[in-house]
Amino acid sequence: MNTPAGDGPGDKDRIRALEDRIGQLEAVIERLAPTGTDRQRITESSPVRESTSYDASRPRSNRRTAIKAAAAAGGAVLASTLAADRAAAVDGSDLVVGQSNTSAGGNTRILANAGGPFSSKNIFTAQDVNFGSAFPSAVGGFAAGNRVTNGVFAYTEGRTAASSTGHALIAWATPTARSHLLLQSTGGDPRSDDFEHRSGSFRSDLGGNLWFCTDSGMPGTWHKLAGRATAGAVHAIDPTRVYDSRLSGGALAAGANRVISVANGIDIDTGAVIKPDLVPSGARAILFNLAVVNTVGSGFIAATPGDAGTFGAATINWFASDQTLNNGSFAKLDTSRQIRVWAGGGNADFVFDITGYLL
Repeated sequence: MNTPAGDGPGDKDRIRALEDRIGQLEAVIERLAPTGTDRQRITESSPVRESTSYDASRPRSNRRTAIKAAAAAGGAVLASTLAADRAAAVDGSDLVVGQSNTSAGGNTRILANAGGPFSSKNIFTAQDVNFGSAFPSAVGGFAAGNRVTNGVFAYTEGRTAASSTGHALIAWATPTARSHLLLQSTGGDPRSDDFEHRSGSFRSDLGGNLWFCTDSGMPGTWHKLAGRATAGAVHAIDPTRVYDSRLSGGALAAGANRVISVANGIDIDTGAVIKPDLVPSGARAILFNLAVVNTVGSGFIAATPGDAGTFGAATINWFASDQTLNNGSFAKLDTSRQIRVWAGGGNADFVFDITGYLL
């Protein structure tokens, strides 16, 4: 026996799928349907159609007619409803500029996976004036006009037990990326501003300095976190010897100076290197203990960066022969991790032990 076209198992599945879709449209219509005068206006402008129920025993043509009628009725009412309230978009519909676009399913994506690298543009941009992108990005926010004054706003309240939740803004950089955050500034020292700042603000200036505002005000209270003239974070280490003139170089005579390296830790008995790069490349300064031994007469030693041409103050003094004295201090380094040591008044051997560095 031949099965009539439209009555096979595949056709029935398609009919059920259409019925499901009509049910979804009806749910959307019910959710979005206006009330009062808006409902009356839509009812007057939309033809009234009698509902038609599906009967599997009816001929194919009648079933198709019923489905078409139901779909047409649902589509007409849906179109009228959306025309009355386009602010609520249905999943799968177009994004509408200038209106709210609501998605129950979420995960709306804009893909730009064809062509070469972008230049002076972003994949998605929100801006209040026509403004080019100096840093081509996935998302750009430009507030260069006077309509809005913040580029991008990130806000969150909720979180779960997972540590990956509850963050207003996440910057994820892979090992091949340049950085997590670039602060590009054309301004100066924020302490000289004549407008109000809020506590919690970060600011970089043209001098390469990074500032943090701790108290709101005009201009507020600012603390420098880093910069070209600052040493960086302190790294405390176990005291380690890096130089002993009794093992290398001999006593320093009055009026002489000597450049020494503080990069490597050495054995206190032999002077052999036992901790290479104790003070790493890029360190800006060291915390140290300076000892003088085998002193002759009275005198002093001054410690300066290795590339210094003179000194301005003593680091340690002695006042008699054969003394052994110590003093803890702090000094800048040159780019080669070196210190220049100056002697005045008398001769002495000297020893440097490192207790930390700034990087």
